Amino acid sequence: MAAAPTTHRRTVPARISRPLRVAALVAATALSGLGATSSAQAEVIRPNCAPAGGLYSASAHPGACWRPFAATSPFNRRMLPNDPRVLPNSAAIVDRLNAMAPVGDMSFGTGDTGTGYGEKAIYFARPTDPTVKVKLLEDNRNGGTWGSSELNGMTIRVPDGAAPSQGVDKHLIVIDQESGWNYEFWEVKVTTVKGGTTLTATWGGRTRIDGNGETVGSGTASASGLSVMGGIVRPEELLDGDIPHALFMAVPCTDGKSVAPSLRPENDPESACAKLGLSNTNAPSLGARFQLGYSDEQIAALKVPAHDKVILRAMAHYGLIVMDLSGGKEWGIGNEASLDRLSLGQKDPGVEFGKKSGLPTWDGGKQYLWALRNTPGIDGKAGSWVKALRVLKPCVNDGSCAPPTAVPTALDPLWPAGGDASNTATTPAPSGSGSTGSSTVSASATVTASVTITAPAPTATTPGGTTTVTPAVSATVVPGVTVSIPAVTVPSAGGSGSTPAPATITATATATATATAPVKVPASGKHPKTKKPTKKALKQARAKARAKAKAKARDKAKAKAKALARSKALTRAQSLHEQGR
Repeated sequence: MAAAPTTHRRTVPARISRPLRVAALVAATALSGLGATSSAQAEVIRPNCAPAGGLYSASAHPGACWRPFAATSPFNRRMLPNDPRVLPNSAAIVDRLNAMAPVGDMSFGTGDTGTGYGEKAIYFARPTDPTVKVKLLEDNRNGGTWGSSELNGMTIRVPDGAAPSQGVDKHLIVIDQESGWNYEFWEVKVTTVKGGTTLTATWGGRTRIDGNGETVGSGTASASGLSVMGGIVRPEELLDGDIPHALFMAVPCTDGKSVAPSLRPENDPESACAKLGLSNTNAPSLGARFQLGYSDEQIAALKVPAHDKVILRAMAHYGLIVMDLSGGKEWGIGNEASLDRLSLGQKDPGVEFGKKSGLPTWDGGKQYLWALRNTPGIDGKAGSWVKALRVLKPCVNDGSCAPPTAVPTALDPLWPAGGDASNTATTPAPSGSGSTGSSTVSASATVTASVTITAPAPTATTPGGTTTVTPAVSATVVPGVTVSIPAVTVPSAGGSGSTPAPATITATATATATATAPVKVPASGKHPKTKKPTKKALKQARAKARAKAKAKARDKAKAKAKALARSKALTRAQSLHEQGR
């Protein structure tokens, strides 16, 4: 029988000195938010994702079609199978991790208290939700000692009745779908959040849900300074059968170092094993990315349920990022709290996942326990998969070392909970006698595009004088957001009657997109008696559909890349004109 689960907590964060890349993120966020009239979105990676009305709610959380943050975020960065960009002491770090602690269990269900399990309570705020005022106790304006946070004193929208997770961390995450801000609080002091009141917490931070997953400003809710929303396993993902992002990993302690994408200082004794009286040697760094060294074929061949394969595949494709301290003798993976549905009177989808997956139960069937330490590896031995973990170089996280070969971009097949997790990338054709025998296939494409913009020169100038440059630069960067460069006065160039050269700016960007196309088998490709598609006809139809999906994906990626490139060029133009060229 598996041991009862433990909860994760974090140590008190030291004051965080933000690197310059956060300033760049703030600037990019300000640009993307100019004149915004539509809600900001995270990355939608599968079709038909949005619920009725277009906004998520307690009764309609997104599934595996959606993931927080942009495609370029470290959380969404795909790796090569058995990625060769491995730390020299990777094996020693994995041995130390496994010697230090086993992997903890994940629990689902309401529990005997009715408050459920999971570490992170996630709420999707809508424009009609009530507002609350934020108070952070460790802000120096409230007598605290951790500095000044821009989140303190803010008024934000929160669904009425929202409650923090029940672990020691008491995390509360609120995604404002109108503004695109993701608010995160640590050690929330109220049991239930009510409109018109004050939301009091020890500390907190905010991120852009369409950004890279780094907290913006001085606040944070995790030891690493990264968003606690990043990497969280959600029950809808498990029900759908895909986790399209890296996993939130908490470890007992670190080597006292911080590496990308962590925002902590490089030397970080706050999280070190030495504070526990242990050696720092070969302990994992805060921000380190682990990867499971299994191929897709090895995972698909495992004699385990679909949900085990889904989480192992996420470890192999995206990895696990050390984001926090577990505060115990186990290392663990963060999962969504049941309370974010139960507190608002909704059913807990974790219960549905537990039932479909056949997880063992505790507390009279109120707790479904997923003991990852019992999941067998490719040798058939319980828990042996942890020995196949490896630690990648920090440059993989920040993108500073390119992969030696192209990283796979195709969407993973869905392996729904309780179903058969085979390694096919397409949906089987239906067995009915419909006229087309239709299903769908998906394909992805990555495109790099360049955009050049020109700020036209004035007609004439006077030596030593000034002239006004009015650039003809205005573009829609994202739907509902139009950026224009204002006219500025700059020094004249050359003698009387001379004309300054136009400001020409070129920017390049790369984007990936996915599209689907229906598989249509003509009547001539079906068996005359059974009316089912023949293997040959089905193969040809799938190939044709895949080509169409690839072409559609390429067009979408090209448009997306051009929009990103134009945004870069506009930002550069803005900077040049602000500097007087």
